[in-house]
Amino acid sequence: QVSGGVARRNCNNVRSIIGRDEDLDIFSAAAEYEVKLTSRLSAVVGAGWAEQHREATNDGDYTYLAGLRYAFTEDTVLRGSVARKIRFPTLRNLYDADGGNENLETEVTQNYEVGLDQRLPFINGLFSVSVYRIDAENFIRRANIGCNGIDVSENPFCNFEQLRFQGVETNLAFSPFAGFNAQVGYTYLDASNEQPSVVGGTSTMDNEPEHKVMAAMSYALGGGATLLADYQYVAGSFAVARNQIDTLELADYHLFNLGVTQDVGGAYQLYGRVENVLDENYESSFGFPEAGRVFFIG
Repeated sequence: QVSGGVARRNCNNVRSIIGRDEDLDIFSAAAEYEVKLTSRLSAVVGAGWAEQHREATNDGDYTYLAGLRYAFTEDTVLRGSVARKIRFPTLRNLYDADGGNENLETEVTQNYEVGLDQRLPFINGLFSVSVYRIDAENFIRRANIGCNGIDVSENPFCNFEQLRFQGVETNLAFSPFAGFNAQVGYTYLDASNEQPSVVGGTSTMDNEPEHKVMAAMSYALGGGATLLADYQYVAGSFAVARNQIDTLELADYHLFNLGVTQDVGGAYQLYGRVENVLDENYESSFGFPEAGRVFFIG
């Protein structure tokens, strides 16, 4: 379960230890009930409890979900939900030799979503649009500086006190004729740090693109061959300086991938794929250029 949560940026005791042996246990229990209130209106409610036990400490928290679904017609459905989710730090978050932080706390997120689903029979498709907001506390992610402004070389995992993610997601999946499937979508994201760690610090979040456009398709050519293609456009991503005040907008970029598969004898498949066909020069995180054109065959 994805989640976030307030954190007292505890990165003072970041460890860089290789060759250690650690383990943790997670226990959880949950119940969910769905009921049809009328011929058009249905509801779902649920709740759960989860605990993480590790050698140094134990932690536990609750989750819940409540949602409504109303069918205007067989093809048009309005839905909405509110949920509280949690995510425990992973073994990598806690003990990674390059930035593990044993003092991480459990993420907690409060999630709100309203969406509309519309079937499009004339193209055998489904269009959906959702408006969402996530208020996150103790959100676990790597910090580009040490927590509380303490510069450390490990680029540690840290808890961030109060983050907010809100936006709109749209998606259209359709298959107008046999052998052809396609999907297109657009996402707008407004991500902000509601409690910057330094006075006058920016609320801008790094590496959280504001705009994403995607498209993908597959087409059966016949004889066991299938053509695959996908495209992604990313814009509005920022890098935040170590002083947590200055920001730099990264260049937008286009990625186009192309592939083909061929079934052989019913039990095997040959495949070839070219990623970043346009040989785009881009970076999704400042200072770390991504690969150019890459070829795969197998």
